[in-house]
Amino acid sequence: MSTGIAEIDLVFALSLMLTFGFAMARVAKLVHLPSVTGYLIAGILLGPSGFEVISTEILEDRLQVFMNMAIMLIAFSIGERCDLNQLRPLARVLKRVSPAEMSLSFVLPGITAIIGAYFLG
Repeated sequence: MSTGIAEIDLVFALSLMLTFGFAMARVAKLVHLPSVTGYLIAGILLGPSGFEVISTEILEDRLQVFMNMAIMLIAFSIGERCDLNQLRPLARVLKRVSPAEMSLSFVLPGITAIIGAYFLG
């Protein structure tokens, strides 16, 4: 593929993702869902698991920087809306629940894998 065509594909992919993403976010808002739900649906429909309008090659090679920037912006916007004063009352509960949850997230899949290997192997 020549450089000119690759750049046109990149610009087309970006504009298509933005347009369709914003449209699906608007639809999600109409049915009282968060706009991120619309973005996810747009990504699924346009990506390799949907209609593959945006190819895997473009996603992996050309858009990696943009995808990382998008994730950064989403995380930033979540952090911007997070109010520490609302989280302070939950701190005591989170200190007890978090270690247990982290431990169980390793223990339960391990037990499942051992049981699965026993019965399948």
